[in-house]
Amino acid sequence: MDVNEQLITVKIEDIAFGGDGVGRLADGRVVFVPYTAVGDVVHVRVVRQQRRYARGEVEQLLTPGPARAEPPCAYYGTCNGCRYQHIDGAAALSHKTQQLQEILQRIGGIADAPDVDPVVASPQPYGYRNKLKLRRSGKGYGYLAADNRTVVPIERCEIADSAINGALAAARPTLRDETVTFRVDATGTVHYYGDTGTDALWLTESLGDGNMMVPLTGFCQVNPAVGSQLVDWVRRQFAATPTTHLIDLYAGAGVFAIVLAAVAETVCAVESQAAAVAAAKANAEARGLPNIAFVERRVERNLSEVFEGCDAAATTIVLDPPRQGCGRGVIEKIAQFAPHRLIYVSCNAATLARDVRTLAAAMALERLALFDMFPQTTHFESVALFRALP
Repeated sequence: MDVNEQLITVKIEDIAFGGDGVGRLADGRVVFVPYTAVGDVVHVRVVRQQRRYARGEVEQLLTPGPARAEPPCAYYGTCNGCRYQHIDGAAALSHKTQQLQEILQRIGGIADAPDVDPVVASPQPYGYRNKLKLRRSGKGYGYLAADNRTVVPIERCEIADSAINGALAAARPTLRDETVTFRVDATGTVHYYGDTGTDALWLTESLGDGNMMVPLTGFCQVNPAVGSQLVDWVRRQFAATPTTHLIDLYAGAGVFAIVLAAVAETVCAVESQAAAVAAAKANAEARGLPNIAFVERRVERNLSEVFEGCDAAATTIVLDPPRQGCGRGVIEKIAQFAPHRLIYVSCNAATLARDVRTLAAAMALERLALFDMFPQTTHFESVALFRALP
């Protein structure tokens, strides 16, 4: 009988990067099963087969594993935003830590990666998110389902700040755009905009050691409590082995540049979004920091000019690229420059691992940290600290 025509009993042994449970078929192949927990015994229907692995769906939970939890969200399993609500929080953090180490080994080629620092958990496992982007369907606004096409309409989001849920309920009758984004700032004010937003409006965000201004559509960490701990971790690492010069790439509104400018003698911050650069300059001026030079252009464009005249042995680079990772040629140029230290902040362990492989010829991975910026989801923020090889 073809394996697709029968239910197969599977025991889940692990959780893969991306959130799927991992079990074994009778022929030894791995089977990936979403929404399962380690220790679960489940009846699985195989929905796709490859030579080395298969994918399945749970038909029946026979025995729950010890880490299984009850999801509080009415849309869980249909909406594809969260994948860990059915797993105890401590177990989810353990899985994420293991996934970071494994992906650095598998993609990054780092066989002897350092142990991850004690994980920084989110003080709020739910209700932490200060920004939501929803899509319109015929039945309302919501998130994409697992097929990345169907929109699952929602009344509220359990990981969203309560102020956003309140604003969503009030605004829903008036919404008309294809997408709508809600943001709540450090003052508790909720802003929302449609398919386009104006960067003439700046929001007050709390990160690091004080408030900073960020353009309405500009980047800021969605979990301010964890974001502040991440900024403080970076500050402490830089202060432990300070250099006279700091280069902040993908600088945004200048959070790292501004926080570290009190220790470095000179700072160069590179950012392509004009509104973000304007906000960064205003943030620096408000703090009386004259030692930061802001460069408005894409990091990928003439990066060698940024390094020109810099003493690599006296330079630290802070790198905080978007989810897709660094643009073409950036990591190669950093490896050629070989700064004294590189602090790489990443929201995508896969692109971090890809870049680690390129950096390995010039720099050694010295320290790793993991911040649970996105509880209940498969995502996490990691920071890798590199030093130049002697």
